[in-house]
Amino acid sequence: MRTTIPGFRFLICPLICAGLLGAPRAHSQEAGRPFSIKVDAAFVPVEVAVAGKSVPPLGPEDFIIVDNGEPQPVSWFSRDPFPLAIALMVDRSPSIGRYLPMLQLATLSALRLLQPGDRVVLFAFDTHRWRQTGLTGDRQEIADKISRLRVSDRFGTVLYDPVVDAALYLQKEAPESRHAIILFSDNLQVGSGGYSAKEARAKALEAAATVYSIQTPTEVAGYETDSDEKMRWIAEETGGRLLELREFRSVHEALASAVTELRTQYTLGFHPSSPGDEGSFHRLEVKLADEGRCPGCRLLARKGYYAGIRSPGLQTPGGEAPSPELHRETDEDLIKRSIVTVASGNLEIGDIPFEAAVSGGKDEQGVSGLKVDLAIDVSGVHFETVGQKRRCRLRVVLFHAREDGRILGSQWRVLEGELGEETHRRVLRTGIALTAFVPVTVSNPMLKIVVYDEGSDKVGSRLMRTGAGQESGPPPPVGGMSMP
Repeated sequence: MRTTIPGFRFLICPLICAGLLGAPRAHSQEAGRPFSIKVDAAFVPVEVAVAGKSVPPLGPEDFIIVDNGEPQPVSWFSRDPFPLAIALMVDRSPSIGRYLPMLQLATLSALRLLQPGDRVVLFAFDTHRWRQTGLTGDRQEIADKISRLRVSDRFGTVLYDPVVDAALYLQKEAPESRHAIILFSDNLQVGSGGYSAKEARAKALEAAATVYSIQTPTEVAGYETDSDEKMRWIAEETGGRLLELREFRSVHEALASAVTELRTQYTLGFHPSSPGDEGSFHRLEVKLADEGRCPGCRLLARKGYYAGIRSPGLQTPGGEAPSPELHRETDEDLIKRSIVTVASGNLEIGDIPFEAAVSGGKDEQGVSGLKVDLAIDVSGVHFETVGQKRRCRLRVVLFHAREDGRILGSQWRVLEGELGEETHRRVLRTGIALTAFVPVTVSNPMLKIVVYDEGSDKVGSRLMRTGAGQESGPPPPVGGMSMP
């Protein structure tokens, strides 16, 4: 493979697809016994995320807490980072259908955003719910389970019960962490469960769990439901948001937004002037004292709490976080899994646009195969500024398969760029031109091309049906590829 742009270099990374998912892995050490925090009605912590294009450093004097209509003085203020305890909830009902690979890709992307010390628990649901793992810092364990999820044969989705399960679990198992529930679903409630949307909201508030709803398209047409609006309501009431994913785009951006908001929260605390009875609900509102300090900023905070309910957030856990080396190794594994998910799930993603021309030919040794010419648009690629240079790192992977979609082999390349300002501007205008040769041993092979940006988790992918010895453009729709 070659590039016409100076400043880039390629690293060849052979990879056997069949061996990827079964490769041996190291295990992180589990965190030690967590502290148990008892917060009574005399003190209430509130986590607040500040969203905006330009957010200045804020202090306790910049916030106003309103408890049941009464302004309260801020008696505790912190920006110390606290570990996250996140429940990933993945819908596997038939209404998800062909979108399950996108949910798997989104979940793998979420794992890359976590830091040492964060812990995750994985749930899957349709009309039933299953906890797939315990709360763990071992991201590879979570990735293993995600990769094995399949669409259920049970029609129907119970949407609010999984939120309750996650809230109760986090409240019990992670009292020392900030709680988040990230639910991946089309938000189509089909059937009835044990809990209503109102009860799910209450349980999430009791657990001080911020809910983010990552909503995908649905396979079911013409089904009337208000469950998507109810999930939006639950998310906003708990200080989170509903984020819509359309046409497989912006998976990482949506999740990065959610995790960044969680990680950059302020922790405010106050002593309510009217505590009320234990278990009574208090309506909360957090406002900026002066909106001019942060023009256009939006505060995300839970909209209420229950007096006397234990709440996390004022101590850090014991135990030892995974080593930086293990964290990097896991990142590498998650990147490879994401690429394989894109290929095997037949995901056509345009976050990194590229053009591809394929023709038959022979390499220098006379081996027959396919010549692939790529023109990659890097305007959406993340370039990190290092000194006077702009740095990026892309994976370019070519899978070839039989007509039935069974993958026969793959070529993996790492494209690293460290560009001066002038070259960087030129690359943004012209893109990157690459040429690769893929040896093939079957007639009418299919070719899946995946371009993956490590800096942003953005993906570009195309599936092409082609025949050796003839040029080919984009194919008609075909089935997904499968691992050997």
